[in-house]
Amino acid sequence: MSFFRSSLYQSYFEELDSWPGFDEYCWSPQSILAIAAAFFLNDNFITEIWVYGRHQNSSKTPEEGWNDSKRGILPESQRPSAHLKASGE
Repeated sequence: MSFFRSSLYQSYFEELDSWPGFDEYCWSPQSILAIAAAFFLNDNFITEIWVYGRHQNSSKTPEEGWNDSKRGILPESQRPSAHLKASGE
């Protein structure tokens, strides 16, 4: 747990919080773990970490949001269009 309390880790997420929209659309238990794993952790740490996001459900649609708080719902104008989904672009 000392890693998650370190100034390096905390300052990284403070920077992300300063970006417009990041806290509203991008936070979830899985995205936080993925960011930490990609930038800070080596394989030994990753194999020891298990994250269970009680409200997380990655099968939800953009309309439902990414967690039970309904945060993470993208505005209609920012959602992929049906054309892009169908063509795989």
